[in-house]
Amino acid sequence: MDKVRFPYRAAGHLALLHIVAESGSWKKQGLSVEYDSYVGPQEAHEVLRSGKAEFISGNHITPYIARAEGDDWIYLGQTANYVAHLINPSAKVFPGYSTNFVEEKKEKQAHPAPK
Repeated sequence: MDKVRFPYRAAGHLALLHIVAESGSWKKQGLSVEYDSYVGPQEAHEVLRSGKAEFISGNHITPYIARAEGDDWIYLGQTANYVAHLINPSAKVFPGYSTNFVEEKKEKQAHPAPK
């Protein structure tokens, strides 16, 4: 069984992580996931870089700041990101990424593409 270290930054994620664990989903995939440890915002990046963890749950804002400062890591994120409203478009955090995604989503919902 592969061991995955998956500390959390946001305690709100623990409910989902407990559900996934208790449902046996990780075990079914051959994974032993250690997710019950907290990691602070300043140490989260170093924990990943050093190999002490494979993923960090809930680390949403500090990676964006690091990206804006030139970090070239790739981040996996949630499906909704309200922090984008706080990012200055000139920061080029995500080249080609619109910071007006909520307005664009509303426009797409109001005028759906033909099927």
